[in-house]
Amino acid sequence: MKKKVISTQKLLFWTMLIMILPMLGACQKDDGMDQEGVINLKDIPENPKFADLPLVGTKWKLVGFANSETGKIKVADVGLRGEDRLPECARCFTLFFDEMGVFEFFSTLNKFMRNYRVENIDSQLFFEGGYRTTAGERGDGEKFAAAMYKVDKFNISSRGLALYYGSSDYLLFQPSME
Repeated sequence: MKKKVISTQKLLFWTMLIMILPMLGACQKDDGMDQEGVINLKDIPENPKFADLPLVGTKWKLVGFANSETGKIKVADVGLRGEDRLPECARCFTLFFDEMGVFEFFSTLNKFMRNYRVENIDSQLFFEGGYRTTAGERGDGEKFAAAMYKVDKFNISSRGLALYYGSSDYLLFQPSME
């Protein structure tokens, strides 16, 4: 009789395990993104044409917050849920360097303008003036605005424009199609 109880317990264990495993697999997203919106940088498609784009005169749209040491990127969150609301934020996380030395960018709710100067020798950016408010920001708006005020270096590659705001932290942008 004892042998039958052990067999029933084993059968119950294996049955439960078989039922739970598919549910665990369903929690993983197909695009490799975890619940915090983090993916591997290598999963960002490369486009050789991006590397030839100029910094000045190109409109850029944020992909996310990247780290060169971890090889991860947190995809930018505009704080809007639902596909029907995305057109509300077409300008969110965009930036533009004009030929007159004026740099403007949009967070989720605010517009910022600053003067800039580029040192091509070290790909350094120098900013002057400007003001910052993060009133009413949604999603990653405040984090984006804070990072933009720390940017001091840039790099343009086949993944897009990287604006460094720390030794290994950077904002990754790709050309905006709007």
